[in-house]
Amino acid sequence: MSTQRKPDTPDPNHPNTLDYVASGNWFQPGCSAFQDERARTLDLVHEFNALPPTQQERAQELLRQITCSDTHATVGGPFFVEVGKHLHLGERVFINTGATILNTAHVTIGDGTMIGPNCQLITVTHPLDREQRAAGWERAEPITLGKDVWLAAGVTVLPGVTLGDAAVAAAGAVVTKDVPPGVLVAGVPARVVREV
Repeated sequence: MSTQRKPDTPDPNHPNTLDYVASGNWFQPGCSAFQDERARTLDLVHEFNALPPTQQERAQELLRQITCSDTHATVGGPFFVEVGKHLHLGERVFINTGATILNTAHVTIGDGTMIGPNCQLITVTHPLDREQRAAGWERAEPITLGKDVWLAAGVTVLPGVTLGDAAVAAAGAVVTKDVPPGVLVAGVPARVVREV
């Protein structure tokens, strides 16, 4: 018998369902606001990924449309982002090729942060309880990367995690809990190795 708490039922009359699913509440995907924003984002991401490397101006324009902001980030394609309105990029952000950002909740990436190739930022999780999973329940928690963070190649950051300013995650690390500013973490799960 599972000891995990049964999920709360989402309020279908909530005034902004997109905000509701991003706020840490259990929900079942399929709400129209979420699906509409996801479809808008995926169409733009598809167009971004199809651009030749010489069309940087168009790439920047599409990135601004994806994030609904006036960002000046550099993103190498192909990349994947699920909900454009939930992606907040600071100045001088660099995201290398192959990034996957499953951002049902908000993902905030601070100024000067670098994300290596094939990194994953995953905000959504599922219940451990088999019946709840089969019923389609999900919950999303935000991810925050401070200023001047560096995620080396193949890092995975899980729901609800914050990496403090100037933190570094070594290649292949799986970051499952908050990381203080100015430290190097490595391993699966990631643990503090030393100050940087």
